[in-house]
Amino acid sequence: SWKTLEENTLGEAFLGAIFGRDAAAGWGGDRFLFAAGGEGGGQEALVWETRWDTPQDAAEFEAAVRLWQERRGVTAGKGAGEEWEIVQVRDRSLRIVQAPSEGLARRIADLP
Repeated sequence: SWKTLEENTLGEAFLGAIFGRDAAAGWGGDRFLFAAGGEGGGQEALVWETRWDTPQDAAEFEAAVRLWQERRGVTAGKGAGEEWEIVQVRDRSLRIVQAPSEGLARRIADLP
């Protein structure tokens, strides 16, 4: 019941502009998917996966993402309003999931 609205790559230059050149160093690729649907068809969700040359590069980008979240008022996974945001780091990848509820964000992130 979900429909892809946009799927694309942001790129190293974009990440450098948003998070700083140092945070974007070691970028190995990224892809995002923005979709709408769910119960009643009125939900939207974003999944953004980034890949890094080394686990250290991924950890440095995670630190920049956490600072970005802090500036946006994201605390304990909950963003501004009712939006939920989950950051997952696994070895050389970092994934951000944004969804309108904790349950949906956790299902998309494949968390219990």
